[in-house]
Amino acid sequence: MGGYGAWKLGLRASDTFGAAASLSGALDIVEDYKRNVKEQTRVLPLFQGIFGSETDLEGSNNDIFALADKLAASAAAEEELPRLYAWCGTQDFLYEGNIKAWKHVKKLGYDLTCSESEGDHQWKYWDEKIKDVLCWWLDTDVDLDLD
Repeated sequence: MGGYGAWKLGLRASDTFGAAASLSGALDIVEDYKRNVKEQTRVLPLFQGIFGSETDLEGSNNDIFALADKLAASAAAEEELPRLYAWCGTQDFLYEGNIKAWKHVKKLGYDLTCSESEGDHQWKYWDEKIKDVLCWWLDTDVDLDLD
């Protein structure tokens, strides 16, 4: 849990966090909010308590797309763009939002390493993929035996 938060912090504080990784993160939080409104899910009150209305969320410092745009626009001046990593399973309910976010940050010039494979929103996939994140972060191809 925390891929959305990792990218959000990486984009909001790139001077502190030079890299951020997401495994099945809610990278398109605006679409997730809209889906929760449409389906009237039990987490809708939580979303509203955290983000306010959809209008409050879209384009705010909680919107990954807006943060990526803002940082890319200012990066030419002073700030360096963080390296980003992402994996998402093709059966994950957040998959389409991940693909959309990946395309967006690539278009803006971010150094993005991303992959997808079969899987849904479960710890068994994240436990395996965290090894890939660590190799990416350490910039190594060493087989990490974390078992």
